[in-house]
Amino acid sequence: MGTDRSPAPGAVGLIGLGEIGQVHAGAVRQSRAARLVAVADIAPDLLAPFQAQGIRGYRNAGELIADAEVGTVSVCLPHYLHFPVTLEAIRAGGHPGFRVRRPGPHRG
Repeated sequence: MGTDRSPAPGAVGLIGLGEIGQVHAGAVRQSRAARLVAVADIAPDLLAPFQAQGIRGYRNAGELIADAEVGTVSVCLPHYLHFPVTLEAIRAGGHPGFRVRRPGPHRG
């Protein structure tokens, strides 16, 4: 879903709403500089609580990446999916200031 919107300062989109995605969502919500504007996950039951709060929900990463308001994307997927989703965001061209962030490697 592309739109006429342009990236808003601090506008964050999360891809993946599993355990790490939920942690990232909580961190964004606590931030004074960022706000969660969109989320993407294949599981409708994970999207629903965010959509109920007025946050746009997408069933695939490509739709979130195409959301022109999103200026920062946090990739919170299993490690093997980080590269293909990040590459998709890069190929999409993003927007001025567009950033992709993924969680660091698990050290345990």
